[in-house]
Amino acid sequence: MVIYLTDKTIFHFEKKFEEAWDKFCEFYDKNGAHRYKKEFRWGPFFRVESDIVFRLAKSCEEIFGPGYVHLNSPIGKDYFDNFKKEEGKTKWIDIDISRPEAFMSKKNRHDIFIEVKWIREDVRERARTRMRICNDLKKLNDQLARHRCQYAFMCIIEDNPHYSKISDEKMRWQKEYPRIRFFHLPCKQVFKTQKPCGNGKFP
Repeated sequence: MVIYLTDKTIFHFEKKFEEAWDKFCEFYDKNGAHRYKKEFRWGPFFRVESDIVFRLAKSCEEIFGPGYVHLNSPIGKDYFDNFKKEEGKTKWIDIDISRPEAFMSKKNRHDIFIEVKWIREDVRERARTRMRICNDLKKLNDQLARHRCQYAFMCIIEDNPHYSKISDEKMRWQKEYPRIRFFHLPCKQVFKTQKPCGNGKFP
């Protein structure tokens, strides 16, 4: 049996992810790298980008429930029956949020694919960071085009005050990839407010 989401279910999933994003933003505001002096690096919770992915996924599981959230979810011939040889090697999605039964068949479309990028305070390679975000956007857009997911989200957590062009670039990205929804936690909001999550989302 092939499983697809209705428009009503899609809206429900999107709203639930917004709850999870707000929950993550509140946690990051209290425990993120900006709370610690440079000699302590990034603190005990967020040391590498995979920590960001883990904490966001943890918030998602608290909202969606067990069995819905998977980390580093594979996209390959063993998981999707429409995966073609010309696509090359297996690809990986940072966070895959889908109903548990969606994982039971290679024919099922998954619900939400999420890619996460952490722009750390010490990052100076802006071109490389931009390229990584662009590569993730291309990957998400490709999965949407191949009907492997219903929704695709790009989450950017920004801790680098020197990377000021990200807000300008996101406008171009949104035009280039209109089907992908962006969630952005800007550096200035992390530093200036106790609850950045309210303004941390793009409509």
